[in-house]
Amino acid sequence: MRFASDQAEYTEACHAVEGGCGASVCGASVDVTGQSEELLRARISLIGRAESKLAAMKSQAVAEMARQHNAVAAERIVREELQSSKRAARHDVKAAERLAALEATSEA
Repeated sequence: MRFASDQAEYTEACHAVEGGCGASVCGASVDVTGQSEELLRARISLIGRAESKLAAMKSQAVAEMARQHNAVAAERIVREELQSSKRAARHDVKAAERLAALEATSEA
């Protein structure tokens, strides 16, 4: 995932976003003032897909950290690296572990 540097690259990325891992995500560098509804909808859709991908990546990494070490270590790392509260870190680890277990169940 990378960030589009200008409006033209962002527009091109909107059309190519379904391409997977190489898809671009527009950062705050593009001024949205005065953009058409179509471009704004495309931007919002792109952001939503990027957030989903990032959440899945985060969950996988947290679950693997808990598997390799333990839930307490994973919580500590989440707190440190994501600047999370203890409660939020615990929630992230538990959710990641549950999602990892669902994947294993569905593959079985």
